Amino acid sequence: MSHNPKSPLPLDFLSCRNILLLALGCAVPIPAAVAQEDAVPTEAAADAPPDYAPPFEPTGAFLESFVREEAADRFYVSDFDFGGEGVVTGYRRDNVEFSSAVSDGIGGFRLKLTAAPEEDDKPFYGGEVQIDAGFSYGDYEVVMRPAKASGVVSSFFTYTGGTFGHPHHEIDIEFLGKDTTGLYVNIYYDGKPQIGKLVPLGFDASTDFHVYRFEWREEGVTWYVDGEEIYRVSAGEVPIPSYPGKLYANLWAVAPGQEGWAGKVDPALTVTADYRCMSFVPLGEDARQCSDLWN
Repeated sequence: MSHNPKSPLPLDFLSCRNILLLALGCAVPIPAAVAQEDAVPTEAAADAPPDYAPPFEPTGAFLESFVREEAADRFYVSDFDFGGEGVVTGYRRDNVEFSSAVSDGIGGFRLKLTAAPEEDDKPFYGGEVQIDAGFSYGDYEVVMRPAKASGVVSSFFTYTGGTFGHPHHEIDIEFLGKDTTGLYVNIYYDGKPQIGKLVPLGFDASTDFHVYRFEWREEGVTWYVDGEEIYRVSAGEVPIPSYPGKLYANLWAVAPGQEGWAGKVDPALTVTADYRCMSFVPLGEDARQCSDLWN
């Protein structure tokens, strides 16, 4: 959202995303997985996120198409606030709903973004899921339909940072709800955004499900939509993330300082983002992916 107001630079480049810079007057979008080290569990949280010592244990290939009743067991559902006044979205378990093809014929999960109760410290409640493993070089896919609303961001990304004893490294697939005809691609290296680019898709992503993919290599990162390459960046152009991290999907509202980037949020809104499949294949392995099911 990883999980922040923007600087006066062009739309396709973010000068900073670190929450601490807000105090210095730098407008930034907060990472899709923003500073989990500041997370404050709510009373509703049944258990805390796993405590990892670096480095992450590497994970193997997985394909989750939600045909199993137990599919939700793969995910940790976030239930906390973080980031102080610079972050306006808190995450709640009630804003994540899983379904399986076994129970209702439609497998997947839905993330919801709603106005929070007036007495809450955060004006919005969002939804977020995490997979607690060490994701590194390989191929990542998600089948999703993002939310369409000004000031709202739907995402799928890898993230690691200070909580895990690593510098902030992140690779993003993000949709800005004010314009879902584009895919916002970005990477973070040592806490600094390296790309920040809205890539036109030629269709409105909020109207149907599509397969979104990125390939993470030491040599660079490449993004795809429905099997077609849309953007590529190489290590010769920008530094490429190298630390393994966790895998996230979330839905959140931007702070007032980010409105130039993502638009102004309706304080009374209720929107949803839907996910039908997620997969990962480590570099050098051969395994089934979402695109094998959604061609």
